[in-house]
Amino acid sequence: MMNLKRVVAASALALLSGTSFATPITNATGIAGATNTITFSELALSPGDTITNQYASYGATFSPFAVFRPQDGFYATDYIGNFGVPGTASPFVISFGGTVTGAAFDFITNSGTSFFEALMGNTVVESFYAATSITVGTFYGFDGIAFDSIRITAPGNNALEMDNLQLRSNVPEPSTIFLLGAGLIGVLLRKRNKA
Repeated sequence: MMNLKRVVAASALALLSGTSFATPITNATGIAGATNTITFSELALSPGDTITNQYASYGATFSPFAVFRPQDGFYATDYIGNFGVPGTASPFVISFGGTVTGAAFDFITNSGTSFFEALMGNTVVESFYAATSITVGTFYGFDGIAFDSIRITAPGNNALEMDNLQLRSNVPEPSTIFLLGAGLIGVLLRKRNKA
């Protein structure tokens, strides 16, 4: 029989340390329960305007840079990207105005494999590779872990376009995590006492 004290101690340590694992997003809908979605139609911009911090009040900034694109052959709505922009650097970074627990975006590139990294500060907290292409309608991102930016390395010359950036910023308070841990310990101890 497994030692109950070890199970309780390991469970409490994991909960109290905030250890969790992100779910990589590669689907047609993005994240559930988004608290904000940036459609890139919020501001009156001109085609080709450089995009860096214009969407900061909506929760995101972009670097090295992208340009505003009105609806055209790729997306049926306004979007941002760097296809055909001279001097585009790799990788591309989306920085959020604070900690988020989920973020996803409709994303296209030249066909190949893109590398996605979720970061907290300068530390990578989760990453994954995914096949990306010029086909619109697939969201990429992270869910279920705290992070404050996403770094993207697209295939080839790092050309990319994105739309519908979804954010969820409901980060649990430390007291909530503590209460969850204490509740788990109580349940396990109660089961032990009944046995």
